[in-house]
Amino acid sequence: MVPRGTKASMTDTPRVMQSGMVDFIIGKNRKRFWIHSALAGYIPKKILDRPVNDEMDEVDFGRCCEFAYCGNYSVPLPISRLHQDGKVEPTRTPRKRWNPTYLSNNIFYTTSIGDYKAHLVEQLGLSTWDRNERDGLTDPANDYTEVFLVHARMHRVAHQTDWTLRRDLSLYRLTWLLENFTLSDDRAGNIVSLLRFVFVESEPMKDIRKLLCDYATWNVEVLMRDVEFQKLLDAVPSLEKVIFRSMWM
Repeated sequence: MVPRGTKASMTDTPRVMQSGMVDFIIGKNRKRFWIHSALAGYIPKKILDRPVNDEMDEVDFGRCCEFAYCGNYSVPLPISRLHQDGKVEPTRTPRKRWNPTYLSNNIFYTTSIGDYKAHLVEQLGLSTWDRNERDGLTDPANDYTEVFLVHARMHRVAHQTDWTLRRDLSLYRLTWLLENFTLSDDRAGNIVSLLRFVFVESEPMKDIRKLLCDYATWNVEVLMRDVEFQKLLDAVPSLEKVIFRSMWM
């Protein structure tokens, strides 16, 4: 199943494949991409204009093409740290958590998260995720940094090009991941990398910033034990201010 209005119906596959090709020049290395002309209209015209097409990562654009063809995009598998160094890490006992359950305005509040995702599903016309993303969400040995960053980069492309369906899809998939991701001290860096990309390396993007501020607030007692998170708050005082204020809402 694909989002409404994302691409041609699967019954139109022969027409798509016979429609001829158009090319796109993308990235600093000016790499040429080819896509069937029947689907080219599903890629926002802003992607063709500078500076977006010059600055866009070639892999990100490849995922844009993937979205045009199949209504979704792929992400890498999480990285197992056990495979990187050959060491078996001890089982970690989660520390005692603070109780944020009075924060009824937070996206991750027990009843709010369902309504938030339902709204995105209504916009998309479906609910979807990558089965590969679900394996290892609770395993502290799995590093999800790059998985999170792919969704954030896709959201930024959608934001830059007014690609509404793509924006909602990336937001939905990231929300689902964060909701089910088991956060512990040794996985805080996964979240810090995501926060740094959104709040330092990207232009202001309201929806994803709101999502991540609420997530950071919901999990602040874990994140505050991470040195890199503390450095991030020093570098982005506005993030610290929003988190602090939302803790008492």
